[in-house]
Amino acid sequence: TTWGRLSSEVKTMLIRAEISYDALKDIKDVDYSPAIIPLTKALENILNEYIYHGGIYQYLCKNNLSKTYKKICHYEGDRYCPNESVTMGAFEFMFKNYTTYAGGTLKKVLGYNEQDVRRTKIIDNITELLKDVTEYRNRVAHKDGVKDTIMQECREKIMLKDYAIIKNLFKLF
Repeated sequence: TTWGRLSSEVKTMLIRAEISYDALKDIKDVDYSPAIIPLTKALENILNEYIYHGGIYQYLCKNNLSKTYKKICHYEGDRYCPNESVTMGAFEFMFKNYTTYAGGTLKKVLGYNEQDVRRTKIIDNITELLKDVTEYRNRVAHKDGVKDTIMQECREKIMLKDYAIIKNLFKLF
């Protein structure tokens, strides 16, 4: 099952998100930021585990390309080094450019094959949903916060619906 493939840390984040959501859902005009943060962080952790550490990190280290990919690297001493993890925004960018990102490494990590229409549709779906989820996560930092409709959409796009990112990501691995 999808749940069985999640790390205990990710499971804890998803549980916290649902507990926070449940505590807030009956309050009128409430900001759902406390529920959206662990939900999107859980997704970010999954992407770091399966995508970034599934090949991108190793590619950057092996080919000494950290300077080329500065958004996901840091300067240490006299050289650039890959970060241990990357942000949702970085994943959104990676997926938008999945056929060429990191010399095609992301394409390999995802098992992309242009003849495999099903797999391509899954990757394209994840790419589109990541754009929305990144926008939802960014709303948390602004004064408007997150309304109920946005929280519902985010929950559906990350984990609840058949097309959700987590469910589809595990169809690739």
